[in-house]
Amino acid sequence: MTSNSTTARPSMMPIANGTLMDCAHYLNPPLLLNSITRNTSTRCSDIARAYGVSVSDLIEWNPTLEGTSEASCEVTTDYRYCVQHYLQEEEQATKYCICKELATPGYTCSQFSGTQGIDMAEFVAWNPSVGPDCGNYTAGKCIFGPFLWVVVQCVC
Repeated sequence: MTSNSTTARPSMMPIANGTLMDCAHYLNPPLLLNSITRNTSTRCSDIARAYGVSVSDLIEWNPTLEGTSEASCEVTTDYRYCVQHYLQEEEQATKYCICKELATPGYTCSQFSGTQGIDMAEFVAWNPSVGPDCGNYTAGKCIFGPFLWVVVQCVC
């Protein structure tokens, strides 16, 4: 399901039954697809794409999703789900980072760095794998910053 409406709900939902308890990141659905239009999704395919994992990984890490096909797999907004079992860190990021932050799906490279108070030139210098124009920036990997801990495409 894809939506562009917002509904008030608790900020931290319980973890779905049987979900791995040692995940690097859990999603509190729905997934934000676009921070400007506020489009969201509960489809496993959208979640897998945003976090750089496969739908079969999501189903394996979250047993309540078993019994659905990859094409029809959806999460409920009543629970949190494991979306990254292991942290995908940027290998080229500067070794001088103090903290890491998970870049949020739905945000562009520029929007993400802005929310972290980091100017684009610094962001790119700390995270060379995003490319000079952030063309390689993708959600679901670790991003490094001077004081925060981020994780979408590893960046510092």
